Amino acid sequence: MVTDGTNTANTQVFIRVLDSNDNPPVFSQPTYDISVSEDMPADTELLRVRALDGDERARLSYTIHSSVDPASMRLFRINPGTGVVYNADRLDYEARTQHILTIMVKDQEFPFNRDLCRILVAVEDINDNVPYFSRTVYDAVAYESSPPGSPVLQVSALDRDNGPNGLLQYSIEAGNTGAVFAIDAATGVISVARDLDLSSVGYYIITVRVTDSGMPPLTATATARVSLTLSDSSQPKFSQREYQAEVMENSATGRYVTLVSALSRSALVYDITAGNHERQFAINRHTGVITTRKALDFERTGSYSLVVRALSMAGVEASATVSVQVGDQNDCTPVFQQLSYVGVISEAAPVNSVVLAEDGNPLVIQASDRDRNLNALLVFNIIDETARSFFTVDSGTGSIRTISNLDYETFSAFSFRVHVRDSGKPQRTADSPAQVHIKVVNINDSPPKFSQDSYETVLLLPTYPGVEALKVTAFDPDLTPDPTVTPADLSVTSALVYTLADRNLEHFSMERSTGVLTVKNRNFSKDRYRFNVKVWDGRFSSTVLVTILVREAMDSGLLFSLPVYSSSVAENDGNVSIVTVVNAVGHRLNEPLKYTLLNAGGRFTVRPTSGVVLTMGVPFDREEQDSYELVVEASRVYDRLRVARVTVKVQVEDVNDNAPEFVDLPYYAAVQVESDPGSVVYRVSASDRDSGLNGDVIYTLKEEHRNFQVDSLRGELILKRSLEADLSNAEYKLTIVAQDGGSPSLSSEVELPVTIMNKAMPVFDKPFYGITVREDVPVSTPILYINATSPQGQSVIYTIMEGDPSLQFDMGFDTGAIRVSYPLDYETTPYYRLTVKATDTQTGARSEVDVDIAVLDVNDNPPLFQKVSYSTTLPENSMIGTPVLQVLALDSDSERNSLVRYQILSDVYNSTDFFHIDSSSGLILTARMLDYETMQQYTFIARATDSGDPTLSSEVNVMVLVTDTNDNPPSFSQSLYEVYLSELAPRGQFVTCVQASDADSCDANRLRYNILSGDERTVFMMDTETGLISLSNQRRQGMRDSFRLNVSVSDGVFTNTAEVNVYVLGANLYSPVFSQRFYLAETRENTPAGSRVIQVRATDEDSGLFGQVTFTFINDLGKSKFSIDAKGLITTAQKLDRENPSNKDIVLTVMALDGGGTERGRYRMSIKSNVAKGSLVTQIQASDLDAGPNGRVIYSLYSEARLPLVDVLEVEPDSGWMVTKGSLLHLQGTILSFFVKATDRGSPAKHSLVSAFIHVLPPDALVPSFTQPQYSFTIPEDTPVGTALGNIYLAPGQTGAYAAVGGETPDSNQERTAQIFNIIYNM
Repeated sequence: MVTDGTNTANTQVFIRVLDSNDNPPVFSQPTYDISVSEDMPADTELLRVRALDGDERARLSYTIHSSVDPASMRLFRINPGTGVVYNADRLDYEARTQHILTIMVKDQEFPFNRDLCRILVAVEDINDNVPYFSRTVYDAVAYESSPPGSPVLQVSALDRDNGPNGLLQYSIEAGNTGAVFAIDAATGVISVARDLDLSSVGYYIITVRVTDSGMPPLTATATARVSLTLSDSSQPKFSQREYQAEVMENSATGRYVTLVSALSRSALVYDITAGNHERQFAINRHTGVITTRKALDFERTGSYSLVVRALSMAGVEASATVSVQVGDQNDCTPVFQQLSYVGVISEAAPVNSVVLAEDGNPLVIQASDRDRNLNALLVFNIIDETARSFFTVDSGTGSIRTISNLDYETFSAFSFRVHVRDSGKPQRTADSPAQVHIKVVNINDSPPKFSQDSYETVLLLPTYPGVEALKVTAFDPDLTPDPTVTPADLSVTSALVYTLADRNLEHFSMERSTGVLTVKNRNFSKDRYRFNVKVWDGRFSSTVLVTILVREAMDSGLLFSLPVYSSSVAENDGNVSIVTVVNAVGHRLNEPLKYTLLNAGGRFTVRPTSGVVLTMGVPFDREEQDSYELVVEASRVYDRLRVARVTVKVQVEDVNDNAPEFVDLPYYAAVQVESDPGSVVYRVSASDRDSGLNGDVIYTLKEEHRNFQVDSLRGELILKRSLEADLSNAEYKLTIVAQDGGSPSLSSEVELPVTIMNKAMPVFDKPFYGITVREDVPVSTPILYINATSPQGQSVIYTIMEGDPSLQFDMGFDTGAIRVSYPLDYETTPYYRLTVKATDTQTGARSEVDVDIAVLDVNDNPPLFQKVSYSTTLPENSMIGTPVLQVLALDSDSERNSLVRYQILSDVYNSTDFFHIDSSSGLILTARMLDYETMQQYTFIARATDSGDPTLSSEVNVMVLVTDTNDNPPSFSQSLYEVYLSELAPRGQFVTCVQASDADSCDANRLRYNILSGDERTVFMMDTETGLISLSNQRRQGMRDSFRLNVSVSDGVFTNTAEVNVYVLGANLYSPVFSQRFYLAETRENTPAGSRVIQVRATDEDSGLFGQVTFTFINDLGKSKFSIDAKGLITTAQKLDRENPSNKDIVLTVMALDGGGTERGRYRMSIKSNVAKGSLVTQIQASDLDAGPNGRVIYSLYSEARLPLVDVLEVEPDSGWMVTKGSLLHLQGTILSFFVKATDRGSPAKHSLVSAFIHVLPPDALVPSFTQPQYSFTIPEDTPVGTALGNIYLAPGQTGAYAAVGGETPDSNQERTAQIFNIIYNM
């Protein structure tokens, strides 16, 4: 501002201050700390430093001023303008862990100002150094007697990395066969983990791997070679724990058996200490060779178990077992247990029926052979050709069966011989055959046959009744000529019955039993008669046509010497006697005549050439027929129509064989007390069927009576003297005797009641009343009128005095009519004798008379069976016609009304086809063969019907229980069994279980199993009762790849066979062996990847999976730069540069690995055959100690398992759960045997096998099951012992016992020794 004192003026002045370099630059911080990984690439920005300068025109420049380690200067650089710090090269933690840099910043004006800061660079370590062993190969020696835990050697390795990257862990990579060694992961000390066995492996090449703890970890490998040796104090070591040998029986003395050998640091002496009780064997004390001292006998001792001791010079001993199996030679002959057998079989038996012995059991030919196996496998052979067409003998049991239908009518019996031989080499046969006699039981299965297709004859007139016109004959093949065999036994009719099939034949009659056709009416109206005759055997019938030609006899010129011949025969004479001799004349000289008796009637015969008429020994009964008129015909031999006939009259001479018989019974008499002596009171009459004196009857009183006598000729009872008046109404019982005049005489007696009456007594119009009434007469019906008259004509009162205790009758007191008061019952009282009294109403005089009332039976009662029901048991092999039981029904009616006929009613079960009932006796018989397997029980109704009119009937239930007999062969559940077995399976190892069933229930516990062939060396044994096959005690090492066993099952009568194929899974007995220890190869540098280098080869003596060899590199160099295939071919994996020092000489370590896993334990379970698809069966579990993919387990069914298994089962690959995938019904009763394979994901992959057995049970089997497939419990690690963890439960309604199952690891109850968990079982 400017002023003039008054005014002012203002203006603005701008002043520019020029900067000078008076401020130094200053870093934002005096020290920088950074961390850099040693694998950081070069030229990576590490840090930006910043500085400020107060001067306006300051231009800052950054430089690395200095470093603590001069070497650090070349490892870093800084951008002068930006202050960004870079690493000029990779850092190395192992060279220096920290770098300290001084950074200077200065401005560009003079005088220069500057500032300094420090950068602290910490180098971070990475795992960039591979650990390395102090040596490539380590060698050590271990004593076999070293206990577990003994150190063998120590491997050591170094790692230049620090911290965790330099922390090393040791492990055994390969070569530790049997896991006998263990290595301390921290120290590298290799020690003994299990007992060593010099005889198993004597030299180990172990690959040891060292791994650091970096990420990723780096590894290196080295080889440890461990040789096993015995110490001076060690026990001798046998090359095998058990030796097996086989010597054939009957071998010569001194036969080599086997060689035992043991290892020791000193000389050994061998001897047998046990098992050589009979001193059958000897051993060379120095070489260990065992030989026989005596001949061996298999039948006496089949095997020996020798204990051999090896004693060293130090006094230490060891023992081994030598199992000597004596081989069977076929040196024993089969022997029959008996030389004669008798059997029986029905001709109706179907094919394949068993012949029965006489006791009803199957007929079995029994023989024995002391040899074994094939040498004792007997084969029966029927020698006779005919019998061989009908029968066969079961080789397994000796039972005889039919192979074709039998026919009694063709062969009623068979008698043949049976030979038996064994199946050995050479075959041996029994010294003599067995004799077999088989009876064929006849049944009525054939109709009778007439001897001719038709019959025709000429009947010459005149003829007479009874003349034989024709005789037809028939033959029934079923009829037996053996009189000792009853029809009931053979179910045939004992005789044929002949009848005329056509009715209304008035001229002829047929004799039912003989077939003789006789003339009944001689008045013929036709010259030809044709009709049919029928013959019946009780079941079947046949008919034949009969033609009778009626002709007049032509004049023959022959005459009998007498027109009529007469003779006599004695009655009751059973001897053959001559009746008479007829003689015809009129024929030429020496012309033969034939005499024929035309009406012989079965009692007479005539000699055809002599004419002598004879009796046939049949007794005659004169009372039946007192005379016979025989017609004898004489004819020329060549002219049948020219005959002469004569009558022979034969009188039967009487013999006193009949006693007199009184007629018109009963007798009653009454006599007036005033009667005069000599009056006839009553007359009795008796007749005698005999003739002459034998028929004359004389009457006498048995005892003399003072009032009466009897006329001896007329039979009149006569009053001998007057009766006393006081005898009114008295009664005498007289016995009259009728005696004939024969010698000796015969007699009979009768009782005659005599009642004394006076004049005042009413007089009945009859001395006795009798009437017959039907039992169904209506009540109140008058049945009889009694009439009595009083002498004075007074009325009479009638009453019933006696004989009616039940008041069945009522009598009209004034009419004398007897009526029925209550229904009559013939079955209760068939007869009444009433005493009726008539009383004079005026005088009171009375008299009595007997009234007999006979009740006539009416069919009012049905037949009643004796039992409410009938039941019985019957074996199914009962012959046709076998009696089953007899039903009995009784009918209270009389005579015809009580005649009962029986029948079986038809039903839906066709019982009438299987059973027949005798209509008259009620005996029920079998009509067909029964079959228990088809029908176990028959229930039918039997009806009993009487013969009344109308007929009445009743019915009863009949139950026939059919009992099972052995008539069906057993059958295997499958014809072919296939199982797999490990070669290392121990003795007694379960192989499989074959199962058979038998339709016969009685054979459920009779089935017996055997190995027939395929096991010549006795590798297997079979439980005869269960069918379980297992390895025998004679199991030998080195079994062949497969066995084909032929097994049989027998029920004692029938035998069936099946095939069992056992496939032996090779065990991992051998390690792979390279064809050479070292391989040398060259390859050019820069050859493309995949170029061939060399091929290594290794072999393994195992078979199958265990003999499959794979190759892999152990060292990392080989894995990174080369590859090797399954055949051992090594190729380059990348181009190789020779100028790289590591590529000049490359050492590759190759490992050959076989396919052997380890089989551990086994899984056993049961499952019902009807489980649904997708059901859980069990869980297979395996553990792997490796980590990552190396420890991940995949489950699968073993590839060699039989194919049908994969159709029904599968294994979940990740969980190991076994699941059903199809129906198991077709496998019911079988045991599925297979392996499950657990494989890890490592390279190379490792696996393990476990065997599993699943028993497939019927749907109704009781299989315990848990409520859950898996239970889980979580507990703290400090849980006290004995704490309850939780409960496991069975499914509802099930009971059972609980137990822990041993596993393969210590925490899964390994060997059940140190169990971590226990199960407390409470019902």
